[in-house]
Amino acid sequence: MQKSLGVHFIAACMLLSGCNGDDDETNISAINSESYIGTWVAPAYGTAMVVGKDRLYEYQYTSSYCIQSNSERGSGADLANQFWQLSEDQQSMRQILNQHGVEQRGAVYAKTGALPDSCLQNLVKVKEESGYQADAARDFEMFWQTFNEYYPTFDKRNVDWAAQREQVTVSLTSDSSDEDLFYALAEMVAPLGDSHVEVRAVDSDSGVNVTSGVTLLDRIAEEYISANGTINNDQQYVQYLSYQAEQIDRVNQIRISYAADDNQIKQAANGQLIWFITTNNIGYLSIENMAFFAGDSLDELDFVDELNVLKPAIEQAMSELANTNGLVIDIRQNPGGFDAASQMIAKHFLDTERHLYSKQARLGNSRTKLETYSLAPVASPYLKPVVLLTSAASTSAAEVFTLMLRELPHVTLVGEATQGAISDILEKTLPNGFEIDLVNEYYLTPDGEWFEGEGIPVDYHVEFGTQSQRLAGIDEGIDLALSLLTN
Repeated sequence: MQKSLGVHFIAACMLLSGCNGDDDETNISAINSESYIGTWVAPAYGTAMVVGKDRLYEYQYTSSYCIQSNSERGSGADLANQFWQLSEDQQSMRQILNQHGVEQRGAVYAKTGALPDSCLQNLVKVKEESGYQADAARDFEMFWQTFNEYYPTFDKRNVDWAAQREQVTVSLTSDSSDEDLFYALAEMVAPLGDSHVEVRAVDSDSGVNVTSGVTLLDRIAEEYISANGTINNDQQYVQYLSYQAEQIDRVNQIRISYAADDNQIKQAANGQLIWFITTNNIGYLSIENMAFFAGDSLDELDFVDELNVLKPAIEQAMSELANTNGLVIDIRQNPGGFDAASQMIAKHFLDTERHLYSKQARLGNSRTKLETYSLAPVASPYLKPVVLLTSAASTSAAEVFTLMLRELPHVTLVGEATQGAISDILEKTLPNGFEIDLVNEYYLTPDGEWFEGEGIPVDYHVEFGTQSQRLAGIDEGIDLALSLLTN
């Protein structure tokens, strides 16, 4: 699960770690639709819009290249009715969603007199558009510039981006095939080890995405290959998937075996919240996702519906866990979702209103204005000792949740460092139709620490789901958590 930004914010936001914040620049006033007419640019995101009375054009650009990525007519171009809000001076705007005291905010667009120079001087036709010309070398250069100008994490991930292009084994010309271009881009992104970076060749359903750290799935794959040899054909792959599903089910069965009463294992929000009480009156709450509370369809994921379902579910769970002596929260298999969902859950553990994290975006060699993110607690928060279990598979909005809870005095972190893919996803498209995901933001602790790439560290390190634990029927992370909470 990931996070993203864009004009179509409600559908896109589930793909991001989160788009919310408290920016004093957005002292919002309700303005009629004509106030949005003009040219707007978000330079830290490489995106621009031209808004007319009933027509909207979107652009993606680098210093040398620009494409028109989308257009809308009629109601689709009416930003005033799509949660876009103007600042008081009407010189900036952003999309803002509010629900149940939590908020998702998009990139700030500033009003300008004209589109960026590259859009005026080198507007490239895209595939399916009249006049399009395929050019793999051009598309590679636009891809390289996009990362070079917006990606902030090269140093963190020990990648020399300029040197990396010289090491690509595929030689590209304007006549090279899409297949050759795909393999060149895959070579480029592989050393980043960033699970929020992805290259997708949409027409062929091919994609490449690389994670860092050792996840449960990595452990399962390694032990399967060690026992059975390299996976070389479809039949072997099907057998591997069956083994993988069997092992994940074993991990989950071990987790719920800690319940004092099997009949009291509860779940809600489409199975994304699971809770029970252990034999020593310690509560256990697993948060499987920060999305999909209302349904399983990625295409139909809706911000409002998701939070409307999550709110009563987390309230029920916390009500039933209120009288426990301590609580284990497990996000070791949580791939992320909505930052707002993380915020909604975190409010149940705050002792007072707190600044929990901050956020910026890369802006050339600088950064955008720092936005701070603060939350106030619910009426009756849980303030007894809490252990938060994390792993290398805890990603995106799950890491935002970790950023928030690590600021609380009654929370201890146990497990593995998180994935280190905290930033929102910045979605881009190349002229040939390839879709590119990257990141351009900094998520910072209140003290300014930045854990992108390395992951958020834990207080006590315990590996998750090792083969020896599965064979023994134990979960060493839960065991240590229970020991800390009872002693």
